[in-house]
Amino acid sequence: MVQIYFQRSRRLLHYFHPLAETDSPDEEIRFSWPKRILQTTEPRWEKKLGRQVKSFNDEKWSHIREKAVEEGNWTKFTTPNNRNMKQILLDTGDRELCEASSKDRIWGIGYKEKDARPMVIARKKEKWGSNLLGKALMRVREWSREGVARQFASGLGNETWNEART
Repeated sequence: MVQIYFQRSRRLLHYFHPLAETDSPDEEIRFSWPKRILQTTEPRWEKKLGRQVKSFNDEKWSHIREKAVEEGNWTKFTTPNNRNMKQILLDTGDRELCEASSKDRIWGIGYKEKDARPMVIARKKEKWGSNLLGKALMRVREWSREGVARQFASGLGNETWNEART
């Protein structure tokens, strides 16, 4: 098993991005991608690499990205050296967690915090974006409460992918 530590959540997503390619003949991108992502030092280069994917399958990516963020956040909040972060997450109780970003309707709610609060009061949250990051954090919080060691079976570490990572 290969362990890789990501300094940024976005980098983790870029690392798994080629799994969302359709079955194209361009295996070069699929297998060289992880090493290239790990060699970059700036997010803008990761984004540039992302533009090279031509046969992208959004439905496939939707499943992969959510699992990757769940696994990444599980690791982030449950490693022994991050106990304080885990406690902060648990201290949120049962509150809904949101990424208040006006520029992101996928990972966030699509609104700044000051604009989102009145919507909560008026019960108009249906206008929010998907809030995938907030939902992933709430799942991690629930799993942490359960106190069970978590083994992921998302398929992100399939045989082909393991070969590409080594």
